[in-house]
Amino acid sequence: MDRRLHPMFHVAQTWATRTNNTLRVVSANDHIHADRSQHYMDRAIDFHSSDLDGLAGWLSAYGYTVLWRVPGHYGHVHAEG
Repeated sequence: MDRRLHPMFHVAQTWATRTNNTLRVVSANDHIHADRSQHYMDRAIDFHSSDLDGLAGWLSAYGYTVLWRVPGHYGHVHAEG
């Protein structure tokens, strides 16, 4: 995992541990994504969790750009930064 992704994963994992929610990486740079996706530059991770709203809010509070509940992002939280 790229060094830029490691802090994002750490922030998400800290949230999961503190809130007792599940967390799973759905995708990093390993699937087909939209053209010019930040995934291809190792700057984005897609997450699944038992509380997607909580995870999205936590990642946003840490300054990450979050796509959640928008087209293409209803089943997972996309975070980039």
